[in-house]
Amino acid sequence: MNVGVGLGEIFVFLLIYGLLMSFLLRSMAVSRKRGYYLKLSILLVLYISITIFIWTRYKAEENHVNSHSGLDPISYTNEALLMIGGFTAFNLLLIVVGVYLNKRSNHT
Repeated sequence: MNVGVGLGEIFVFLLIYGLLMSFLLRSMAVSRKRGYYLKLSILLVLYISITIFIWTRYKAEENHVNSHSGLDPISYTNEALLMIGGFTAFNLLLIVVGVYLNKRSNHT
């Protein structure tokens, strides 16, 4: 599949995204519910936006290949779902680490 994204770009994106999410998770104060929900909603909107972008990017590539190749139709649905699944697992890992670090910093 040629969607124009290499492994290096994915790692850089995940590093930047992970640092941003970790910063927001660590800076969430439990005593300030409004700020907590605001940051949580920002993370949720960011996650949904990136997931939609991944899905549309794979589907656009699929439509382009099917329209212009002259070969049998292909489907990138499995690859898109695998990428979204990996992205979701990465998010869950970041949330667990963020909660652990918050609890650890509150106990010291």
